Amino acid sequence: MSNRSSGHRVLWALDPFTETEFHPPALIATLARLTHLSRWKVSPVYVLSPDQLELSVDFSSPWAKAYLPAAQRALVQFLDTARAKWGFGPGVEKGRVILQPKASQRASILRLVAEAAAKKSTFILSASHRRKGVDRFVLGSFAETLIHHARSPLLLVSGDKGGQDPKSVLFATDFGKGSHEALLRLANVIVACAGDSPAGARPRIHVFHAIPRPIEPVIQAGVYLLASGWVPAPVFLEKEEARLRKSMTGWESKARKLLAKVPVELEFHVDSGSSGVVDATLRAADRHHAAWIAVQSRKGPVGTALIGSITRELARRSELPLWVDRG
Repeated sequence: MSNRSSGHRVLWALDPFTETEFHPPALIATLARLTHLSRWKVSPVYVLSPDQLELSVDFSSPWAKAYLPAAQRALVQFLDTARAKWGFGPGVEKGRVILQPKASQRASILRLVAEAAAKKSTFILSASHRRKGVDRFVLGSFAETLIHHARSPLLLVSGDKGGQDPKSVLFATDFGKGSHEALLRLANVIVACAGDSPAGARPRIHVFHAIPRPIEPVIQAGVYLLASGWVPAPVFLEKEEARLRKSMTGWESKARKLLAKVPVELEFHVDSGSSGVVDATLRAADRHHAAWIAVQSRKGPVGTALIGSITRELARRSELPLWVDRG
């Protein structure tokens, strides 16, 4: 992550062939805010590929020569329109079109991720196009693939909430490996996003963990299976919460030491009364008036499984921007 004293760069993944009025209001507000802050630069990037154009074949040289100039013109026109309509500040840079010749969305995502790394971007910003009603459970395939492959932190924005200064952020974690470092990265970003906030108005991070409860049939039966046999579900939950709170004490102490010089407030919360982690997280975000929800997921098979369930479900259902850090 970029050093705070040297500023921050956001790689904005966009599609210039999408009309400006179809972009989430929170994305527009986030961009307008960042481009007016002196510590931030926004780099618009469009990956041109056969997949983006819904073509089933790889680009050959003639195809590339035909499409690349049109994409470059579209990007310039899109950014000119966005500057006029969205109130961009001086922090937005010249847009760039990257040609990716393979008919593969994954290849396009990896090219975007490599560009973010090359620019030493603090995070990648993208619209997730979360839908309403029944369709809200269908996450855009671009955003879903990006969640799985992004190496730098990712901010997915889908609705009309959360474009304001992130003075309150919910950080959902399992207190696992890399979670302290992810908390520090998040804290540095929201402090930098605060800009010229009044002295004493420190951003607040709500560190949150929801204890997964047994599946509904187990709750109805009132028992839970442990290695030693069946035990009452309330007893299991009580023991699990006590174990977690004990381990959280050490985690909290280390977190406070790590963030001692970062001007943020930390609060810690454990939820043991919910039947679902995602529902508990969304309710906690609402209860604490969070501007963002942040999640930290580890790499590898376990981390992939977590991303494939909790993080993806949050991206589908949250009306707030979702910060994803794979550590």
